[in-house]
Amino acid sequence: MANSEETMIKIIPNFPHNFRAVCSIKDAKTNQSKGLLYRSSKPDYMRLKDVDDLKNVLDIKCIIDLRSKGEYTHSDGSKFVDERFKLIKVKVPHTLKRLQPDEKVETEVLEGSGLCIEKHYLINFFTTPYIWTVYNRAPWYVRLYSLIWLLLDLVLCTGYQYFVQCFSYSTLNKEGLIGTYKDIVELSHRSICSALKLMTDPDNIPAVINCAHGKDRTGIITALVLSCMGRSVHDICMDYALSENELEPIQDRLYDDIVKRYHWDCSFLHAKYETMLELLSYISDKYGSVQNYLEFIGFGQEDQRQLCLNLGGETLESDRHLNVSSGHL
Repeated sequence: MANSEETMIKIIPNFPHNFRAVCSIKDAKTNQSKGLLYRSSKPDYMRLKDVDDLKNVLDIKCIIDLRSKGEYTHSDGSKFVDERFKLIKVKVPHTLKRLQPDEKVETEVLEGSGLCIEKHYLINFFTTPYIWTVYNRAPWYVRLYSLIWLLLDLVLCTGYQYFVQCFSYSTLNKEGLIGTYKDIVELSHRSICSALKLMTDPDNIPAVINCAHGKDRTGIITALVLSCMGRSVHDICMDYALSENELEPIQDRLYDDIVKRYHWDCSFLHAKYETMLELLSYISDKYGSVQNYLEFIGFGQEDQRQLCLNLGGETLESDRHLNVSSGHL
């Protein structure tokens, strides 16, 4: 992050934890850096003044929130962001069918969002294909009694807390954090593609990407963006690992949200360099490169070029490949 960006963020101390710049450009006239893409934990606790600073100081045009409408609704916080950003749901079909390169992102403005120009997109990463795949990995008796807990969740409006707990010990904890990341890459590709396509619209830049804690879903999207822009594997893994220290002040909240609420093990609290390295290696081994993976999910070369241009990078090199062994993209 450039020094000017660090100073800019420091004068707004109540920004969400894990907030930092991902991509920036230097203004030729002022010789100062301007952030084009930021990453963050959820903005739900921001004061109204801080939301105004998000708009007026950092000039944020949109928030790309990698949470579903339900997850956002059940989250705590004042959510003053709703008073300055129009709340928009991205329609992600519950199917594994891939988006096409020329296919537009379908959206729905949510009721009561007002007439704000700036946008707050909500994107569900855990659609039916993801849930169904994890569900079918569990033993039959776990699948059976999980349905009872699902009914209880629906009655109590818990945000599927007890249903998820059923699969923590039998499935999710065994596969670990990297297993969850691989599932997101394979089963949530329509959500990933939708998030990236939003960044190809110049009117959406500068933007902020966030999920609950700005570590997992946000970490994956950020890694793909940086890969597309030609950053080295080392730099991408280092950016991901910054979340380890950035989230230290709210470790108690993370523990409550992750371990206590869903019964995931403590490894899900961390953001280790090695975890992102293993994910990038997995993508490289299976698809040949990150760019090939992006094309596979419907984020074509023209989309990738436009993303690079919008975020201050150069035009995509068509012969650029991911080489994890040499540490470059």
